[in-house]
Amino acid sequence: MLYLAMNFYSQSLYKSLQSALDDNRQKKSNLLILTLPGLGISYFLKSYLEKKKDKSIAYISSPNQKLNKYNILDLGFIQNSQSLSVADEYFKSANIDEKFVLVINDPSIISSPDYKSSYLSRHLYQTFYFTARNFADTKIFALEINPDLTDSQIKHIYEVSGGIGKLIKFLCINPQAPDFPQDLINPITNSISQCDSETLKKFNIDPKKIPFLKSLPSKLNIKINFDLSFEEDNIKSKEILTKEERDILNFMLQNNNEIPREKVADFKWGEGKYDKFSDQAINKSMRRLSEKLSKFEITTIPKIGYQINYK
Repeated sequence: MLYLAMNFYSQSLYKSLQSALDDNRQKKSNLLILTLPGLGISYFLKSYLEKKKDKSIAYISSPNQKLNKYNILDLGFIQNSQSLSVADEYFKSANIDEKFVLVINDPSIISSPDYKSSYLSRHLYQTFYFTARNFADTKIFALEINPDLTDSQIKHIYEVSGGIGKLIKFLCINPQAPDFPQDLINPITNSISQCDSETLKKFNIDPKKIPFLKSLPSKLNIKINFDLSFEEDNIKSKEILTKEERDILNFMLQNNNEIPREKVADFKWGEGKYDKFSDQAINKSMRRLSEKLSKFEITTIPKIGYQINYK
């Protein structure tokens, strides 16, 4: 079979990563690689190093390793809360000729205050998104693991895994498994739940098409500013929120895009005041907030509360 003759390096995902790294090395710059857990970035980077056999490149996965001219920092941000400070120290200690690739497998990090105030955030000039595999790459990878797979089995593996490397591997080894083990998918779903739809597109992931992600609430791209102005999908609204509306909206964004009626009353009139105000008054407050939104809408969940989604 033709696909059996294809090797790891023929994958389009590998070729795009190789191109980004080679281009970055030529420019003598620092590169940020954003990815998600389970996509397989560490294996791809080690394969790149194996192919290059270049002694001027160092692969660094822990503190206090020796720097080289070109340094790939793969510190496991999901697994280690100290990874940002470790990476920052490496950047601070480098001389002008020592350059970096920084791998972050938790995209929410880059919007955190700690990242924004870090030394390294001011010295990363390019970003590469390491994505889920497409169908062709999934087929190459799957047949390397299990050459006996049929075309229909590979199609099923792609549809169920969404092109996520770790899940492809699990299904190739366990083709009859009814579900993914929770400890396998939890880091993946937790990270994906922190990404808005635009970010997930950059990772080639559509939760609506991947069975185990369909029930996962999407993170909505709403940013609330200190002055109570706000942005929807990176577009600033002409509307201004009240403090209570800000608190309600923040609560919804942090709680699966939902809020109970009682919690709305807490924000509007103080804790324990729910029984003193009618459902009509609460509905009116939420309707006013919904009218301030242009790309989103707030809908009522009868007798329970409210939910916010894209229009």
